[in-house]
Amino acid sequence: MMLDELLSKLKRYTKAISLKSENGSIIVTEYGGRVLAVSIGESPNLLWVNPNLETVMERREFNIGGLRVWVAPERNFFYENPWKFEGWFCPSELDPGGFRVVELTGSTVALESKFKLRDLLNIETLNMTIRRDILLEDLDGGLSVHVRESLIASGFDKSRVCLWALAQVYPGYGGEGTVVIPVKPGAEPLHYFGEIPADRLKATGSHVAFRIDGEYICKLGVKPEDLRLRGWASIGYIAKAPWNPGLGLLLVMETCCAPRFQGECLDPSKANPEGPKAAVQSYNSGPNEEHLRFGEIELQFPAAAIADGVQFSTIAYTLKAYLTTYEESLEKLRRALHTSDVQPFS
Repeated sequence: MMLDELLSKLKRYTKAISLKSENGSIIVTEYGGRVLAVSIGESPNLLWVNPNLETVMERREFNIGGLRVWVAPERNFFYENPWKFEGWFCPSELDPGGFRVVELTGSTVALESKFKLRDLLNIETLNMTIRRDILLEDLDGGLSVHVRESLIASGFDKSRVCLWALAQVYPGYGGEGTVVIPVKPGAEPLHYFGEIPADRLKATGSHVAFRIDGEYICKLGVKPEDLRLRGWASIGYIAKAPWNPGLGLLLVMETCCAPRFQGECLDPSKANPEGPKAAVQSYNSGPNEEHLRFGEIELQFPAAAIADGVQFSTIAYTLKAYLTTYEESLEKLRRALHTSDVQPFS
C-alpha cells in the first residue's frame, strides 16, 4: 500500500504522524503506538498492514500491522487459561491501548500510554506506563528507525515483565520470504508452538533460517546462549517485493540490549513451558477466514529491574530497511548479519 493511501485511511480513526528524510519516510500512529509504515523513496509500505485495516480499527482490535511494542511473558497476559495456554487474546489495554504523541520534532516522535494490565497467572493487576521514542535516520541506500522503549510497572507482588518488539512482514512475491538469525555453531533452535517442519527450518554453523509464507502456524526461538555475542541480537528478513520480483525487500532488527542468559528471559514456550526461553523469535501465521498471511520478526528483552517496589526497563534497538535489486539486498543481508552462506527459501 502506498503511504498517501494509507494516511487517508488512518485519518478517520487515529492521529498519524509522517516523518520524512532524503531516503524515505515512516508513518507513526497513536492507535497501537505503531510504526505502521516504512517507505524507501516513494515505494509501497515495506511492513505488513492488515488488508482489512479500517474494519479492524472500527472494532478497536489490535492486528493492524507494522512495528509494535508488547510486554511478556505472553503466557501471563495473553491467555485466559495460562496454565494450559488456552484462550489466547490480546488485552486491549495494552494494544491498541491509549498511546498519545507527547513529543514531536522533524525527525523524532515520542508516544506514551498509561494502563492497567491483568496478570492471569499470578492473579494481580499491574499499573504500567510505556513510552516509545522513535527517530528516523538515513543510512547508505536505506533507512534506520531507531526505537527506545521505556517501561514502568507497579502494583505487583509476583509478576515480572519485560519489553517485546514485533515487526510484521509480508510474504514476498510468490508468497515466500526468509528470516535469518545469526548464531554460534551448534545452536539449537527452539520450537515454540510445537515441531517446526523440516522444510521450514534450516540451521547451519552461522545462522538459523525460517520460512515465512503465512501457510502454517509455527514459531521459532533462539536462546541468548546461542547468540554470537552476549547481549547482542539481530534478526533479518528478506523477500522479493510483492509488487516487483526484481526488487529485494530487506529488514534487519538489531539490539545491544538482548538477554544475556536464561535468567534474564521471561517468555516460556507453549510446547515446553519448563524448557529454555528465547531472546529472538519469529512467527509464521496460518491461513484463516480473513485470508491473513504474514510473518513476524521479534526481539525479547531482559526482565525489568526492580527498585523500591517498581519494575523499570529502558532498551533500544534499530530497524534497518532497504529496497534494491534482489541480488543486492541478499548481499546486504549477508554483510549485515555476517552470514555469507545464507540461501533464502524463495
